[in-house]
Amino acid sequence: MTGGLDSGARAPEPAPGALTRLFPAYGWLKGYGREDLSKDFTAALVITVLLVPQSMAYAMLAGLPPIYGLYALIVPTVVYALFGTSRHMPVGPPALMALLTLTSVSALARPGTEEYIGLVLLLALMVGVLQLAIGPLGMGFITNFISRPVLSGFVYASAVIILLSQAKHLLGIRLPDEPSTPMLAVEISRNIVSKYRAADIEVLFTHVKLQVREPLETAGW
Repeated sequence: MTGGLDSGARAPEPAPGALTRLFPAYGWLKGYGREDLSKDFTAALVITVLLVPQSMAYAMLAGLPPIYGLYALIVPTVVYALFGTSRHMPVGPPALMALLTLTSVSALARPGTEEYIGLVLLLALMVGVLQLAIGPLGMGFITNFISRPVLSGFVYASAVIILLSQAKHLLGIRLPDEPSTPMLAVEISRNIVSKYRAADIEVLFTHVKLQVREPLETAGW
């Protein structure tokens, strides 16, 4: 039969559209030129200067050695560059995720220990599996049930907690390992008063006042 399949015939190649959906980098790599490479290299250099210390700080915020921040920066960036579809989505270790990791795992192990690191890696694996399942199941609609005030309160409270937790590095003071947030604020105030002289504190508040007054006057307050 002339219409029959030849036993040596090659299997049909996947359609370009299907290949692009599976491997989005296939679509833009075909038209990628030398001019694009030079621009991307400049952008990558600037972003690297910013993200390297930031990712190391986020790792410390999560109770991990700084090197794990670099792991969390490099691997997701490379993977998303090849398989991601959004040009505007930031990829890397976020501060809120680091804070949630510390809060969740520190109840089971002391931050910085091998047991703690192992639990954090297990948590990352579990979260990754759940996220891979959420996509095909179309469960992203669940976020619509989280109100904007709840999200805003969570973000602002997280910013305060992050600021207080890093105050010991900024001010050069010693704080208890696992205090509550109100006690942390009290300990920071007590250490500032005991470490710095009254004149230094007065200079500090004067500087803050001058920095805040100008924007307020510009805004007409």
